[in-house]
Amino acid sequence: MPSGRVNLYVKALSAEGDILEFMVENFQGIGKYQLGSSYYTNSWMKFESPLRSESWLVGLQKTLNLNANYIEISSVRDNYIEGKIFCSEMMNDLDGLMGAMEGEFRLVDLE
Repeated sequence: MPSGRVNLYVKALSAEGDILEFMVENFQGIGKYQLGSSYYTNSWMKFESPLRSESWLVGLQKTLNLNANYIEISSVRDNYIEGKIFCSEMMNDLDGLMGAMEGEFRLVDLE
């Protein structure tokens, strides 16, 4: 970013065609990053299921509980980042809540 801040943007695809995207605004390495719009962050996460033609989102004015939705980075190495995701409530525009989503990840830098 022009201000010297770094944003971490990730897009992951599953073998079934599901898409998970997230953005951590002002990424500073190891730590917990809250998801959802607030005065301090615009970090967000989105899950899409093309087979069901639906998409769910945490952030951008769609968060119910900011404290229960986060990405936690536990390790940053030269070629990968590890962490976990926990979202207690994801929303969509069609039928409301998706429910909880949690898991661990390892992002490998392919550049």
